Amino acid sequence: MKFYNSVGPNPRMVRMFMAEKGFDVPKVDVDLRGGEKLTLADIFLFAFVDFMKAVGQQLDPANKNLTAWFERMKARPSAAA
Repeated sequence: MKFYNSVGPNPRMVRMFMAEKGFDVPKVDVDLRGGEKLTLADIFLFAFVDFMKAVGQQLDPANKNLTAWFERMKARPSAAA
């Protein structure tokens, strides 16, 4: 399955892959303001999810943990740059 095209990540293919594999975001309480380290994975995932929104692929509200994480990331001052 090809996740990228000449423009960048293909959100539709990634979403299909996640659905096929039955991925579910486990409930993990992470508070980035509470001492958790921001990782490169957080930065890449934030950019990817933000790109998905830009091309009309919204997050599924049923993924409450992922949505909450994205909102916390979006609230960071560095995300506004």
